[in-house]
Amino acid sequence: MHKTIFLLLSLLLPLFPSWGQSISGQIVDEKNTPIEYASIIGVSPLDTTKTIVSAFSKEGGYFVLDCSLHKNDTLRLKISCAGYKTFHTVVAANHTFEKPIALEESVIGLNEIVVSAYKQAITLADGKIGIDTEKLRLGNNDNVLDVLKRAPGVVVSHDAITVQGNDPLVVIDGVKQRMPMGILLTYLKSMPAANLKRLFIKSMATAENRLSGEDATIELQTKKMQTRGSNISNTIHGTLLRNNAFRWGDYIDIRARHDNLSGSATAGYVKSKLKSEEEERFPYEQHEKLINQKATRDKDAYFGVLNMSWMPSFLKGSLNYFVSYYVDDSRRKGKEAYNTDAVLDKLTEREINDWTDLLSTNIEYLSADT
Repeated sequence: MHKTIFLLLSLLLPLFPSWGQSISGQIVDEKNTPIEYASIIGVSPLDTTKTIVSAFSKEGGYFVLDCSLHKNDTLRLKISCAGYKTFHTVVAANHTFEKPIALEESVIGLNEIVVSAYKQAITLADGKIGIDTEKLRLGNNDNVLDVLKRAPGVVVSHDAITVQGNDPLVVIDGVKQRMPMGILLTYLKSMPAANLKRLFIKSMATAENRLSGEDATIELQTKKMQTRGSNISNTIHGTLLRNNAFRWGDYIDIRARHDNLSGSATAGYVKSKLKSEEEERFPYEQHEKLINQKATRDKDAYFGVLNMSWMPSFLKGSLNYFVSYYVDDSRRKGKEAYNTDAVLDKLTEREINDWTDLLSTNIEYLSADT
C-alpha cells in the first residue's frame, strides 16, 4: 500500500513545476487590513541593483513570486507601497511566509485619509492596473520616472524599465514610444509628474489592446490630452544639491489632433553637474603623504521626439511614424595633487570629453482590433 502511494506521488510531482520554487505570502497593514498593489521585488543579495523577480500583491494582499529559474538562490526582498515604510528581508527562493507581513505606516508618508484615497484610486480589470498618479506624487519636483518607481510591479533602474521582469512598451496619450531606452529614460525624467493624469500597467500583452508585441505595456495619460485642436506647454525644472552640484532642464511639448491625424512633438534639454573630492593621508618614509583628488562631471543632454498617427477608415487600422534625436555631451575633469609634508610633489590634471548622438526612426502599420 505504501509503495503504491509512493509511486503515485512520484508520478504526480512532475506535473507541478512550481512546487517549492516560489516565494509567497500576504501583505497587511498594522491593523491587519490586506494591502493590494504593493510592489514585491527580489534582488540579488550581492548586487541589489540586479532585479531577479518582481510582482505585486493582489486581492487579499496575497502575492506569489515565481522563482522556478532561481530555485537554489537566496533573494533579498523589497516590499513597498505608497504611504508605508519599505520592508526588507532575505529569504530562500522556496520560502513561504507563515504569518502576514505587516507594513508600518510612514511617518513622513500619507495620512490616513490620503492612504484610503490611494487605495480607491487603483483599479484592476482585465489584467490592467489603472492608477490616479496624483496619489503617487510626493512633491512638486517629481518627474514621471519618480512616479513609475512607486507604481506596483514596475522596476526602474539607471538603464532600464521592467514590469514584473518584462520589457514594456511605453505609450503616451495613445502614441507608442519607439525610442531607445536611454532616450526614453531621459525623456520621462524631463517630464514633470504634474503633467500626468492616469497611469495604466498591463503586465501581459493581449489581443484586446493590440498595442504591441511586447510582454507588458505602460500607458501614460497626460492632462494635456484632448480629442481635437492643439496645445503647447513649457516646463522648467531644477534641483540644487550639495557642493554646488545641480540639475535643471527645460521641457517643451506640442500636441495636436485634426480629423484622422494626431501627433506630438517634444524637445528638451537637461544639464547636470556633479562634484566629488577625496583626501587620503598615509605615512611614507617617515613623512606624511597626502593625495587630494577632485573630480567634476558636466553633462548636457538634448533630445527631440516626433510621433505621428494617421487613422483613416480605409486603412482599417493606423499608420504610425516615429523619429527621435538624442545628443549627450559629457565632460569629466579630474585633478590629483600629491603632497609630502605640505610640499607639492606632483599635480595631474585631465579632461575627458564624451560626445554621443543617436538618431532613431520607425514606421509601422497597426491593424484595428477585430
